[in-house]
Amino acid sequence: PSELVFDFAQFLPGAPSASVTSRIVMSPLGAKLLYRALGENLAKYEAAFGEIPLPGGSPLAEYLFRAPEKPPPGLVCMPKVEDMGDRIRQDIEARTTARDQALSQTRTLTRHCANAIRAVHRGEFARVEHELESARKIVDDLQTMLKDYPDLYFAGYTQDALKEYAEASIVFALIANHSLPTPEQIKMESATYIKGLAEASGELRRRCLDILRHGYSDEAERLLGYMDDIYAVLVTMDYPDAITGGLRRLTDIVRSINERTRGDMTISLRQEHLEESLKRLESKLDQ
Repeated sequence: PSELVFDFAQFLPGAPSASVTSRIVMSPLGAKLLYRALGENLAKYEAAFGEIPLPGGSPLAEYLFRAPEKPPPGLVCMPKVEDMGDRIRQDIEARTTARDQALSQTRTLTRHCANAIRAVHRGEFARVEHELESARKIVDDLQTMLKDYPDLYFAGYTQDALKEYAEASIVFALIANHSLPTPEQIKMESATYIKGLAEASGELRRRCLDILRHGYSDEAERLLGYMDDIYAVLVTMDYPDAITGGLRRLTDIVRSINERTRGDMTISLRQEHLEESLKRLESKLDQ
């Protein structure tokens, strides 16, 4: 023969046969020169690192083309695509379940907070405490349930519901003349708490107007003082909206609410003084 053919094949686990990936055709002289070069380099290798042991007891071809062995314990192997897909699917299903539960919980939390604020304006403080206690348990459940899913915890629908809880707690404390709860006491992030504090001004204005319907009183003045204090805090929060979640817009709204409330209270006070003056005048005219 005038040529020698060297086939390089790849044998994959589970495949019925090997597939040739490369083929080299050499002349007898070239093959012998390759053989001599390999022998010389292997001799140098063995002189430096010791003799290369050859397998015994079985043909060389059987040794070279045997089926792959299982990896030893502790050796990390590439996971199968199917297994990896199963794990990803399980993670997404768990995340979807947590999201659905969180949505349901936030709706219930918002309802409790709305009931609490309604009870505050009606003076039903015992019911307020009951509603806030139920809301607090839901807040604890949300924080526990979403501990491993921070993206769901800080999602808009979750933080909006938590903001409602902060607002209800603050409104109750200010109207009932209790100590103002801190973010740590109600387990609330600072940005969510400050937004709840801002929205409490709207409920304080509503309370002031309810009071003014029956005439001007010091209670309305006290609540207006709290509204001014809230605005004084908000104007110092000059941070990006990405951090505060749109606090600048709420600050402008609070300023507008405070100015309108102050105007309404001034008119009410002037009307009360006018009525008193008219009564005194009427009394003098009757004498």
